[in-house]
Amino acid sequence: MDADIRVAEPTNGHQAADRAWMPGTAIGQVPDTPLNPVLYDARR
Repeated sequence: MDADIRVAEPTNGHQAADRAWMPGTAIGQVPDTPLNPVLYDARR
């Protein structure tokens, strides 16, 4: 995951199901979770 990516509101059922890979994240947050850790941060 890139540090600049944010969780967006799902626009279909498939995207809503993808939220299972981002447990505990809210819309607008960086999905930095154990299932999807941040791997790249251009600021570092």
